[in-house]
Amino acid sequence: MIKPADFFKERLYLAVMNRAFTQFTRWSGTAKRLSALAIFVLAGTTLHAANADVYWDNGAGNNDWGTANNWNPNGLPATGLGTAGDKIHINLSGANRAVYSAATGTNTYQFIRISDSAASGELQVTGGLLVSDSTATTYISSGGQTGTLNQSGGTVGFGGYLEVGLGANSIGNIDLSGGTLKARGIRRGGKWG
Repeated sequence: MIKPADFFKERLYLAVMNRAFTQFTRWSGTAKRLSALAIFVLAGTTLHAANADVYWDNGAGNNDWGTANNWNPNGLPATGLGTAGDKIHINLSGANRAVYSAATGTNTYQFIRISDSAASGELQVTGGLLVSDSTATTYISSGGQTGTLNQSGGTVGFGGYLEVGLGANSIGNIDLSGGTLKARGIRRGGKWG
């Protein structure tokens, strides 16, 4: 069954692609046609479905949240309220950590999880506004790994609960030296606090 939000996104995508194709057929000259075709093809390949699981891979090697090649699949995560936003997974740390800065701006995702698989993860926030809209729980470490949130500026808001160090041998760290951290509630090591 198609959800109303997905229906409207699909309609918008089709309208944009139809407009691009119409412009393509009206232009004259080989160079203009090739340019329009390249834009048409690229527009179709850079979009991915919202509500997707998106993984930090630091593929560009610059740690910048706002660099498309730092995500798997390549491309910036979809933002938006409810299920319009992607689900963020950060499972790299140290030299490969994710850095969210004022230059990244304001973004809302479905949920954000740091170290929710078989690897440690680290998110450094120096500015901007980073929000998870869903009531889904945000994890900072689960599955026996170490997860770290270092925040020196900006605002981080979790729509749901924040669980830190969930599960046996999991270590969750929050280093808040500046900025604002908001959550509905915090559960530490399986205990509400």
